[in-house]
Amino acid sequence: MGRLVAGLSGHAAEVRLAAAEAWTRFALSERLDPALAAEAISLGVGAGVLTLSRIADGLGYAAAEPAAAAGVARVCVSAAAALLTARPAGLHQLLEVAARASAAAGVPELPGSITDLAASTNGSGLAEAARRLARARDVAPRA
Repeated sequence: MGRLVAGLSGHAAEVRLAAAEAWTRFALSERLDPALAAEAISLGVGAGVLTLSRIADGLGYAAAEPAAAAGVARVCVSAAAALLTARPAGLHQLLEVAARASAAAGVPELPGSITDLAASTNGSGLAEAARRLARARDVAPRA
């Protein structure tokens, strides 16, 4: 799983696209473990080895496939919740990808840390993304 996540964080867009295609194939064959992927993302980003904005870009490609969208949403929500305290650059992008994926596949259960952020009066991009995700939950089916 770590190699797939590393591919999603690749410098070249072609690498991220290839990793997104592999992600989709794993999702279609039901061999993708969203919890493990979220852990790999949070560990890699937390250690400063992976770039969150690139991972969000790669996951955005994968979310375009309806069969992969639910897993993408779960991974983005779980990884974002794990990284919320550290707030690395690009964290809002994971929540944005989760909101887009959720529109097609339903919204996963949101952790309290994300619903609290969405309910806050904080005007940051991260809080705005959390609010968009929470609103998606109100209009989309549950994943």
